[in-house]
Amino acid sequence: QSWSAYVQQDAQWLVFASASFAVMLAMVLMALCFAWMLRDVTYAWYGGYILCYTLIQGIQTGFLFHPLEWEWMAGTAMLAGTVAIALSVAFASMFMMRFCELQRYARLLRVPIIALAVGMIQLVLMRCSHVPLLVEVAQVLLNPLLMIGAALLLIAAIVAAARGSRQAWFFLAGWTPLLLLTAMTSAQVNGALPQLDWLNDASLAGGAFEAVVLSLGLADRALRLRLDRDVVRGLADYDALTEVLNRRAW
Repeated sequence: QSWSAYVQQDAQWLVFASASFAVMLAMVLMALCFAWMLRDVTYAWYGGYILCYTLIQGIQTGFLFHPLEWEWMAGTAMLAGTVAIALSVAFASMFMMRFCELQRYARLLRVPIIALAVGMIQLVLMRCSHVPLLVEVAQVLLNPLLMIGAALLLIAAIVAAARGSRQAWFFLAGWTPLLLLTAMTSAQVNGALPQLDWLNDASLAGGAFEAVVLSLGLADRALRLRLDRDVVRGLADYDALTEVLNRRAW
C-alpha cells in the first residue's frame, strides 16, 4: 500500500471504531444513570457487561494502543483481556437472569446460571493470584466454561422466550448474532477461517448493535413496569364495582 492509501484506510477504520465504542459507552452511562435513579441493579449488571465487552474489543482490535496510545497496558493486556472476558460472562449471567425474569419463566435454570457467574468470578481471582498453579488452572478452565456458559445462557433465553418473556426476545435478538461472531473469531484465532479478515470489525459493530438492542429492551421493561404500577394504583384507588374513588383515594 502507498502511504496515502494506508492513511485513508486507517482514518476510515478509526471513524468506524470510534463510533462503535462511543455507542457502547453511551449505553453504559445511560444504564448506570438509570441504575442509580431507579435503584434497579439490572441496569448495573447490563452496564458492567457492556463495559467489559468494550474493554475486550479495545484490546483485540488494538484501539487502546492506536489511537488512545495506552502503552501502560501493553504488559497487562493478556491479563486484562482474560479478566474482562470472565467478568463479562458473570455480568451477562446476572443481567439476563433478572432481565429475562428467570424466576418466573425458567426457575430451574437460575441455579446453574448463578453458579456460572460465581465460577467466573473465582476464575478471575485465580488468574490474578500470581500463583503459577492457580493461573494455569484458570487458563485451562476458561474456554470450557465459556462454551458451557454460552450454551446455558442461550438455552435459558430460549426457554424464557417460549414461555412468554417479552424481554427474552430482546436478549436473543441482541446476543445471538454476537455469540456467532465470537465463535467465528475464536475459530479464526485457532487457525480456521483465515480469509474472513472482517470478523474483528463485525464483532465491534455487533457489540454496538447488541448494546442498542438491549437498551431498547431495558426501556421496554421500564415502560411495562410503569404501566403495571399505574394499573395497581388504579385498582387501589377505585372501587371495582362502581368505579368511584374509594375512601383511601379521597
